[in-house]
Amino acid sequence: MATIDPAGKFLFVTDLTSGRIFAYQINQSSGALTAAAGSPFPVPSGGQPSIAVTDGAGKFLYATLISGGIAAFTVDSVTGALINVPGSPFTTSNEPNSIAVSPTGKYLYVANFTDGSVDGFAIDTSSGALSIVGGSPFSTAPSPSNLAVDPSGDFLYVSISPSSTIYGFRVDPSSGTLSALDGSPFPSVQSPSNLMTLKIP
Repeated sequence: MATIDPAGKFLFVTDLTSGRIFAYQINQSSGALTAAAGSPFPVPSGGQPSIAVTDGAGKFLYATLISGGIAAFTVDSVTGALINVPGSPFTTSNEPNSIAVSPTGKYLYVANFTDGSVDGFAIDTSSGALSIVGGSPFSTAPSPSNLAVDPSGDFLYVSISPSSTIYGFRVDPSSGTLSALDGSPFPSVQSPSNLMTLKIP
């Protein structure tokens, strides 16, 4: 799984098999890639990183681990090198398989495949460390396929493939706590596999 930081300076690729994350600098003129010094970077505790995201400022990178947990890194703003955040990896529920960060960079959410719960975390904007938000984990249904936070940061949605539904939540801007939307879960296309939210002028 690959992700690009918001500024388009760096590309990060997770290596599930070997428990590493590759980092590349992106040439802003040609698009060519150059490996960042020190790349690939090992994930703590021998974890297997599956999906990675950056925060809104591109200061931190977070990766879900197949066996459970979130690996957290500070991104060197010049080279793209990754530095472990103290306390990483951070504990999650069972089998995290999707991850999203709110547009403000204040909160991070993980959907867990086994029980369908959503873990919510507050992001320390200085260190990148994660702390559980009140009420977490939040319930959906088993086997979620994806989750997404809308561009306003007000709502979070989780697609459930087996039941062809989408769970919707309101995000409390001051705490990151989730509360179910009226009418949730909502009917969806059959076996939804991905989610994306857009802000259209």
